[in-house]
Amino acid sequence: VFPLIVAFSTALPYSVLARFYPEAGNAGAYYFTDVAFRKCYVQKMQKYSRVTKLITGWAAHLFYWVYPGVMTAFAGTLITWLIEQGSGAGTVPGIVTALFSILFAAMVAGVGVKGVSGSTLTSIIINVVQLTMLVFFAALNLHYRSANPDDVGVAFVPGKTGMRSSWVFGNVGEILYPHSGGGMLFQASIAILILVGFDSATSMGAAAKNPKRDIPRAVLLSLFIQGVIAYLLEYFAANAALSTLFPSSDGSLGFAAAGGDDAPIGTLAEQVGDAVLGDGAGAPFKIIMAITVLMAVFGSTLAAMVTAVSFSASMAMDNELPSLFGRMHKKWDTPWIGFIIAFCFSGLLGAIGSVGGVILLTAVTLASNIGTFALYTMVCIAAIAAFWGPLPELQDKLGSDFSKNLATQLVIPILGVLLNLMMIFSILIIGLMSGGDTAIATFIAFGLTILWAAISVTYWVLKKPKAPSDSSGTVIRPTAADDEPAANPLAPGSTEMQLQEVA
Repeated sequence: VFPLIVAFSTALPYSVLARFYPEAGNAGAYYFTDVAFRKCYVQKMQKYSRVTKLITGWAAHLFYWVYPGVMTAFAGTLITWLIEQGSGAGTVPGIVTALFSILFAAMVAGVGVKGVSGSTLTSIIINVVQLTMLVFFAALNLHYRSANPDDVGVAFVPGKTGMRSSWVFGNVGEILYPHSGGGMLFQASIAILILVGFDSATSMGAAAKNPKRDIPRAVLLSLFIQGVIAYLLEYFAANAALSTLFPSSDGSLGFAAAGGDDAPIGTLAEQVGDAVLGDGAGAPFKIIMAITVLMAVFGSTLAAMVTAVSFSASMAMDNELPSLFGRMHKKWDTPWIGFIIAFCFSGLLGAIGSVGGVILLTAVTLASNIGTFALYTMVCIAAIAAFWGPLPELQDKLGSDFSKNLATQLVIPILGVLLNLMMIFSILIIGLMSGGDTAIATFIAFGLTILWAAISVTYWVLKKPKAPSDSSGTVIRPTAADDEPAANPLAPGSTEMQLQEVA
């Protein structure tokens, strides 16, 4: 529940900013931060426009560019697991898993750069299949708990003489309330990986027919589907079905057994499938479930990679990144060099993550999540800057239909700043204090974050901003005295339309 609170405290500011800045196009949070500070009611804050948007850009790249690498590592691992389960040929070598990750990244980048028509329908099919499977699996778990076909509480635990089985949670109500403050915060820092994506909707303004109406709706609706169906329901149902009868190879029980399993959800699916669907049905059921997960990972990686490349293209056209990131393909009208770089980076990160073990993959995930919370913090700060001031001035700046709503425009963004900063510190402090592999992963994540910050600051300090030219197609940023926001190169009608259809 707590990760949902953190996500919604950011989603609401995102949706409100998208409503009043529909011209953001594909630049999303980068544009929000720029225009919010450049046109801030407090004039002293206007000079920080470039600094704040560059911090937003740094955080967004740490998030959007690392996230596809995490997904490709997971995809390579999942493909390897499917081959091992389906063929029974034994353990697949790590180098093969790494090659699967690279191939998966190439397929995603290939679809993104070509702008395949009909991808919206493909995305809908992927989401329908995956959500249907999630709801079905959750229903199986809840039925398993209710019908209790394995006689949990009566049956004895295999290999444990005289020990009767039991549910991990004797009362299902215990599943949803926190058992440890530190554990809740650190779990939330990992779980946010499941909930991110709602922010990508703000990068779809160029493809929306009515961005002022549709983008805010998409932000909140996507988070509701992700949070309530794909996360909260599944989390509750899986924990409800977990018992000391969960198969274990080392004699551990309950959570310990699940934690030592390479694919605990797959093992649970097989156990529940055999008990509810019939003996022998569990194995094929978990294979089918894994295939639907792989489909969802492809769609998620594609959306993340498109968002990453679009974000970089926005900054390149704004002269804040090398121009090659914004170079468009003559045939497909997409930032093709950006996709090539994204493929190389995601493929390399995925290959390293898939064979580097849990510690390295956790470190990369935590680094991405630090970028996520930093980005969300900047968006909430942008909302505060955008909606701070007397009503007449805000109506003049944002439109006569603007009405003051302290809850959504100030109170919730302030709460979002506090919660997201708390999540960043929880990753670092709780992770380092945990000791063992978790502390090592946290230390690596912190090092990666500092390294990326150093590279970003060095580039932006050494690079002298130059005035964009009209003929180049880059953004011409207005001065603080200008009344209108900067023209967005990725706004509706631009060559980025086909790219956003892919997303």
